[in-house]
Amino acid sequence: MKTYQTLSLIGNIFGILITIGLFMTGTFLVNFTENLSESEFLTPQDRQEQAQIQQSASIALGGFALAFIIYIVLLIITFVVKEKHEKALGIVFLIVGFLGVIATNGWGIIPYALLIPAGILAIREAKRHKEETTRTQGSLEGERKRYSFTEGWGDKKEP
Repeated sequence: MKTYQTLSLIGNIFGILITIGLFMTGTFLVNFTENLSESEFLTPQDRQEQAQIQQSASIALGGFALAFIIYIVLLIITFVVKEKHEKALGIVFLIVGFLGVIATNGWGIIPYALLIPAGILAIREAKRHKEETTRTQGSLEGERKRYSFTEGWGDKKEP
């Protein structure tokens, strides 16, 4: 397993665990405030504030669910993508890491801190593969010219 895959695996697992915890906590708080808003001791203004809190909490829960799905998809993509697409994978790591922080309201900073180096390492790995391929092709071309048996045979010499 390559280094960027290891970092991505750890970052995605942290992201999945964090989003599960945030989603469960948020769901608990929404249900708690819903039950509290049914209390007879609350004024109509307090009930209206509770409704606004529930609405903003439901938006946050949607962001947590989105981040959860993103982390799972990224975890799968990490190990499915072939070597020739490592640069694109590195860019996806950088973008998804940032989106995870936004979707989790800043709680996804740990996965972000692991996905950023994973993205940079994947881009560097792609450049290294490209350099090795270019170097190998160049040396093969030189070997072909060096050991070409047909070169010069049957060529007419010009006066």
